[in-house]
Amino acid sequence: MVQRRDHPPPVSAMVYELTDTGQALQPVIASLARWGLRFFFPRHPSEHFEPDWMRQALSIFARQDSSPDLQFAVIVHVGERDYCYDVQGGAGGTQVREGESTAKERLAVDAALLPMLMAGFVDVEAALASGALATEGEAAKLRDFPALFEMDFGDVDPEQIKAAMANHPPPPP
Repeated sequence: MVQRRDHPPPVSAMVYELTDTGQALQPVIASLARWGLRFFFPRHPSEHFEPDWMRQALSIFARQDSSPDLQFAVIVHVGERDYCYDVQGGAGGTQVREGESTAKERLAVDAALLPMLMAGFVDVEAALASGALATEGEAAKLRDFPALFEMDFGDVDPEQIKAAMANHPPPPP
């Protein structure tokens, strides 16, 4: 399921990665993550949070089929740090890559707001006006950002999730 591999110098590090058998479990893990999204809200400030969860969320919910030909640099605020992801749509689906992006459209968002933005639950103009969301490039393209993702809340009514998010808004960046 998992194998250990040593990187040669100059890195000289040990990495753990999934074997082919472990990779075969990715669809199952993605399904569990989709199911578990309903429990993400409302988040409480005392709850532990890992920045890598946002990369995983972007990847798990990335549209697998054709998506709009858009590219965004997504800068996620987690505490005192920022994490950058390149999100690009196209005929082969939405691709997510960690690291700097060459995208002209850049959005900076708090980690708690990102899933709401992905789901299309954010009034972009209001979020920009409040400072909860910042952007460079064509702000109008942000309206199409949710089309890059497939957000499935299972049997939970999206209105319940919207209400939970409204009662526990994310802090401004």
